[in-house]
This record gives sequence, structure tokens and C-alpha cells, in this order.
Amino acid sequence: MSEREKLYTGVSRAAWGCFFLYLNVNLNSINLLPNFVGYLLFLSAISLLKEQVRDLGLLRPLGILLVVWTAAEWALTIMGIPLGAVAPVLALIVAAISLYFIFQLFTDLAVLAKTYQNQWENYDQKLIKWRTVQVLLSMFLYLPILRWAVGTDWELWIAIPLVVVSFITGIRLMTLLFSMRKLFAAKQTE
Repeated sequence: MSEREKLYTGVSRAAWGCFFLYLNVNLNSINLLPNFVGYLLFLSAISLLKEQVRDLGLLRPLGILLVVWTAAEWALTIMGIPLGAVAPVLALIVAAISLYFIFQLFTDLAVLAKTYQNQWENYDQKLIKWRTVQVLLSMFLYLPILRWAVGTDWELWIAIPLVVVSFITGIRLMTLLFSMRKLFAAKQTE
């Protein structure tokens, strides 16, 4: 596989990782697009892109942890056991790790975009902007204090708009990555 093909495939896998991470299709309580598949795709992207962006390789251990956690969470949900309720402190720590992982992954993808984009393209700036919005929204959604502060009645008025905007932001990140692939596809034919 040529270097350009690795870049194209790596960015594609990161985009598909967003698909699994930010899109939830549930059948009863089971997510048919499990998050651990998204993290596996991110790990695959990291393996392909780490030679281009040195810091990407440092995310691998955190990615493995997130795969294990989200796979266990998904499997236990099938059995009717909410892992977050069983280990709430650990769930909060993993949520913080997830925020950092996403923040750094998209920061590194923006560095990659800046390296290959033309002067009139601004994938790097768009990725940074949408990454920041996504991480901030996710942070607010992870905050358990939100539930305690606003109570059950008001929680829906706050959480639902945050979830909707977070979904839109995740889709925007995915479409940016799919669009960014042209940086590598166009140069393959030269």
C-alpha cells in the first residue's frame, strides 16, 4: 500500500469511526452501531496515520482502553446491567479519557490536513472548530452534576438540545473527514 493510499484509508477509517461513535441506532436498549467499533476504527486509522503525525501513536493505549470499556458496556447492556451505574466513578474517568482522546485525535487530524491541504483549503481550521464544539458538548453531556442541578423535569429541556447539537457536530466532523480524503485521492493519480 502506497503512502497516499495509507493516508486515504486512514482518514476514511477515522470518518467511519465517527459514524459509529456519533450515530446511535437502538433496538430496545441495544445500540446496533456500537461505540467500540468506532474506537476500533479510530485505532486502525491511528495505525495507518501515525507515521505522518508523530503524536497519533501516543493515543493507542487510550484507544485500547476505550475499546475495552465500550465493548464491556455494550455487552453488559445486552444483559441488562448498566456498567456506568455499577462503577460510576470509573465511568466518569473513562468519560474524561474519551474527551481527551477525541480532542487529541482531531487535533492530530487537523495537523495532517494542514500538511497536505492547499492554501485556499481550510480543513485544519474546520476540524479544530468542530472538534472544540463536540468536546464541549460532550463534556456537558457527561457531567452528572447536570442531573442533580436541574432535576428530572428540566433535564430534558437541557439534555435533548445538547444531544441533537452533538449529533449534528459529530456528523459534521464525519463529513469533513470524508471530504478531506480528496487531499490524498487527487494526488494518487499524479
